[in-house]
Amino acid sequence: MSTQIQIRRDSTANWESVNPVLADGEIGYDTTANKFKVGNGTDAWRDIEYSGASGSELVDGEAYIRLEDGSWVASPSMTFEGDLTVNGNITIEGGQIVDPDGNPAGGAPAVHVGDTAPADPVEGQMWLNTDDGYLYVYYNNAG
Repeated sequence: MSTQIQIRRDSTANWESVNPVLADGEIGYDTTANKFKVGNGTDAWRDIEYSGASGSELVDGEAYIRLEDGSWVASPSMTFEGDLTVNGNITIEGGQIVDPDGNPAGGAPAVHVGDTAPADPVEGQMWLNTDDGYLYVYYNNAG
């Protein structure tokens, strides 16, 4: 004899519209977000956090961040206040690390990548010439 377990499921729009109270231990699956919530018999759908994910996750190339209120927000760019700890590598493609004013982070000059030299180089700035493959460092040898 086979047994089938059916999980309550619906789209994000319907869950938000109806906003039901799931029974204690009842699973509700959001077919739009591909996430689930587990009821406690008291709180409505919107007041329960999604289960199975914490912090942030990568979905379809976008970063989703869980906010303090339990909601999730997609962000093509992220701003963090406080310390950020990463266990692993950080890869930056097509850009550089800058401070809030747009200056190279840590006081280090920017690395210019291209086939022409930067227009207004500063001492210590580097230029990776994509034509010859050389890395040039600007310095002031006067005085």
